[in-house]
Amino acid sequence: MDWEKFKTKTERWWRNSRVHPNVWGYQIVAGTQWNAGMTEAEIERFERQLGFPFPFDYRDFLRCINGFDRECIDVRGDPQLPPRHSRQCYKYPDDLPNVAWLLADTVEYRQTIDDVLEGDGFSPDDVLGFIPIYAHRALVVFGDRKLSPVLSMVGNDVIIYGRDLADYISHEFIRDQ
Repeated sequence: MDWEKFKTKTERWWRNSRVHPNVWGYQIVAGTQWNAGMTEAEIERFERQLGFPFPFDYRDFLRCINGFDRECIDVRGDPQLPPRHSRQCYKYPDDLPNVAWLLADTVEYRQTIDDVLEGDGFSPDDVLGFIPIYAHRALVVFGDRKLSPVLSMVGNDVIIYGRDLADYISHEFIRDQ
């Protein structure tokens, strides 16, 4: 995927995006931009911090993009409830402490994850780890660095949300544009 083109396109869409007051779930706010990517040295340091080498396409992604520059808003679909704000697209290594809950879920629900991966033709025995990338989505890291499926996880409700990083990105950020 051409990450620079993707970055330009999404930032153009978000320039004047509006919050939908009756929609439950976090929304990207107007003016959101991607943070600058990481240097090669920063990526290598982050890999050492997590303890495994990243998929090739994720490394390319990180060279161009590293999370949002602002928090998203959740108006909770009800004007009576106060909105919540939270970073949904993670910036690393800054957000590593903030994603501990999702990493803990990958341990707690590992059997479900393995079943889902195996059911979709991936070998769970080759999983090296997980990288939370957006909200409750996590990149699965395999020994084969050409693989990069993305899971959507809410407790033990686990699905493959993208067969690779580009497929995931098209579901998460491009589909409605």
